[in-house]
Amino acid sequence: DSHSVDATRSITEQLQMRQIYKKLEDIEELQNYQIEAMREQDIIVPFLSARDFVVRAQSTGVFSKQEELLEKATEKISDASNAVYIEIKRISDELVKLTRFPLLQKTNRIKALIADVAQDLQIATKYVGVQIHILDYLGEKEGAAQTLETYQKAMENFFFEPINRSGLSTSDLIHNYIPDPHDSWLNLSEEIKPVVE
Repeated sequence: DSHSVDATRSITEQLQMRQIYKKLEDIEELQNYQIEAMREQDIIVPFLSARDFVVRAQSTGVFSKQEELLEKATEKISDASNAVYIEIKRISDELVKLTRFPLLQKTNRIKALIADVAQDLQIATKYVGVQIHILDYLGEKEGAAQTLETYQKAMENFFFEPINRSGLSTSDLIHNYIPDPHDSWLNLSEEIKPVVE
């Protein structure tokens, strides 16, 4: 009977499609794990190393040794900060790609990216604060000013630089994507303006 052959073929095709979907989910999960591992390696590990240098500097009584250890700490924090800035840019670019076509959006991936970038903005702020504090302690005013300027430029790019065809910044794109009765991203953009000017 041709109807039963067609039904069997349809069931077989559906099972194959489910298997393919499951494999794609597994690949996506593995890729997300790899991305998180790389983020931690590039962003968190250097900061932890910097923290260790600061702790060692605090425990030594020799000023020249303190300076040396704190210099190493600022180098590690610079590495971590630069990794954060690169990650913020990568996420911004990916958000543009993922939100370009409203019907084809990968909602879970977009939400994960927004969570990552929110975390990255917090991390960047913390790292820069610690680095400026260390540089001030070392008397490196120019280095502290340069660190602050780099941070301000990164925040300016995120909050105000147009990144898509509609002329939206990453912050505006997120604001438009997430229904938020408190307008958190919009308000944060307004609050950050004086910092980057």
